[in-house]
Amino acid sequence: MLRLLCVLVVLLSVNKTWQFFFDKVEVGEVTPKNPAKVVNEILELNCTVFSDSGLNSSLLFWEVPFNENVSQDQVSINGDRTLLFRKNITDIEMEGNYICRRKDKDDYLESMVGFVAVVTEYEAVRNVSDFKCVLVTEKQEFRCSWKLGLYHHEDYLNVKVEISPDNEMNRVDCPQQTIKESCVWTKDDVAITSMTMIVTLSITNTEFNVSKRFIKEFHTLTISKPMPTAFINVTFQELCGCAYLTWGTIPGGVNTRTFIILMSQWNTVPLTFTVDVNNSLIVCNLVPATVYTVDVKLKPVDGYYYSNSSEAEFETCHMKPSLAPIMESSW
Repeated sequence: MLRLLCVLVVLLSVNKTWQFFFDKVEVGEVTPKNPAKVVNEILELNCTVFSDSGLNSSLLFWEVPFNENVSQDQVSINGDRTLLFRKNITDIEMEGNYICRRKDKDDYLESMVGFVAVVTEYEAVRNVSDFKCVLVTEKQEFRCSWKLGLYHHEDYLNVKVEISPDNEMNRVDCPQQTIKESCVWTKDDVAITSMTMIVTLSITNTEFNVSKRFIKEFHTLTISKPMPTAFINVTFQELCGCAYLTWGTIPGGVNTRTFIILMSQWNTVPLTFTVDVNNSLIVCNLVPATVYTVDVKLKPVDGYYYSNSSEAEFETCHMKPSLAPIMESSW
């Protein structure tokens, strides 16, 4: 698309007819055609006039984007018929039309020997970052995401991702038509509860013809985001300042880590607890006659992701005075 726009700009920016352009006798050419360069690469262009054109390299000059001045050290004569342009691409803004012209013609089109549309990019294909996957048990979905990084022409990227539940004996493509930085598979697409998943992310820059592959193996238990706890129960010990909490752990005998938050109107800082394997907790020093909110999240002990929160409320008991009140006169 960029190259087409560059061509149209050249053609439409002058008051000449299209027919003149196509009838124009070619006197030379610019090579290579439509080069693509990344930052810090050297751009080399050759403007060569044909032997029967009656021109030579001394009659040629270069015109670069944004009317930037072409310095003497950027051009050199290569034989009688070729003028070489050479420049280090230090910025992505250096892309655009590079035009070779002849000095013996003043007209915009007649003076043009040839041109190329140069495309620039930071890097043809960057290494991805934050490449991760999660098995969302509640929705029966296997989700993967990654960060492509900064590109000047992201539209040139072709992103493909596939997963294998059986050590790459079979591969399943992303079911979404358009892929950029994420993909979701469901239980209808693949056996998402297999022990391991091998994920292959392939990125190709179609303009630069450069590809990279990123492969990761994920253990399902490690990346599982379990369903929220099935229940939260709260009972009280003999002392009103203590509460006995129990909750449901991850089904299937999975060693569960539980993160618990207790809050009340008297807590400026929440009370937090982490419980491994066990599914009960005694909390003391609670304020009597106070409503507490308990928030419970679960994950496998060696897992990365906690479940969504489950909440419950309870009120601590009201303490009875140890002695009867004493009435005294104010006089």
